[in-house]
Amino acid sequence: MTSGPLDHSVIGDLSSPPRRRWPMATLQAIFLLSALIIWQGLVRRPTPKSFGIGLNPVQAPLAADIKPTLRVATFNIAGGVSPTDDRLDLDRTAKYLKGFDLIGLEEVHGVAVFDWRNQAQILGETLHLPWLFAPSETRWWHDSFGNGTLCDLPVDAWQRLPLSTSLSASNRSLLRFQTHWNNVKITVLVTHLDRHEDHDIELGAVLASFDDSPRPTLLLGDLNTDTLDPQLAKLRNDPTVTDVIDQTLGISLPASNVDWIFARGLRCVAGGLMDNDASDHKLAWAELALPAAP
Repeated sequence: MTSGPLDHSVIGDLSSPPRRRWPMATLQAIFLLSALIIWQGLVRRPTPKSFGIGLNPVQAPLAADIKPTLRVATFNIAGGVSPTDDRLDLDRTAKYLKGFDLIGLEEVHGVAVFDWRNQAQILGETLHLPWLFAPSETRWWHDSFGNGTLCDLPVDAWQRLPLSTSLSASNRSLLRFQTHWNNVKITVLVTHLDRHEDHDIELGAVLASFDDSPRPTLLLGDLNTDTLDPQLAKLRNDPTVTDVIDQTLGISLPASNVDWIFARGLRCVAGGLMDNDASDHKLAWAELALPAAP
């Protein structure tokens, strides 16, 4: 007895099982949860006040010799990305930081996908200088952006102080610490201010901290403030304050300059603004000495 062809209209398609569809409510819940996670990761959150003692050590640190002058710098490293080629290259950044004893860093980024070291640590290990990363904000559940320092001098206690108010679209902070040089304790302030609604409040807080700090005192940073700012003008006209960049450049100081070094209780021997291909900012530097004996 022969049989005819199978009638699939009767027994159905045996080649594949019926598809299982996700309920619409489940798909909506997955979408909303994913959107919530992404939104939470994108939010910029200010870091709280923090305190510590000393810097992070490095292998084979540079010898901390007794030096007649102190070479300091402040550099907005732009996250290590140069505007000339839009390429991340911290070796290029480090090239311009060689030879300084005390460095203030701005626009320092935290860990990356393929390197679980923050950029202050990378630069410190490259230059054999003890380092500190002082993040101003967290993003994607890690310290993402802020200031830092590299220093071959002994460092005592340090503080990270939030500066931005709830009005600001970004988060900024002030790093303050004390270091020793030739048996003199120096208070150092490092900061990077924004250009937003609370800029004047941030600048006022930094200048108040500079005024209140024990002398000698150094203020290093990208203040996002040019020579026309009234608060900055008051500081620059203070007879107890040395405006290092103005003293060394004079009439050649660019009116648009925002990277500053101010000293109180220290004498400027040399200084200036260094052109470079590592950042969209110049590197501000100074060679300082203790006041001459009366």
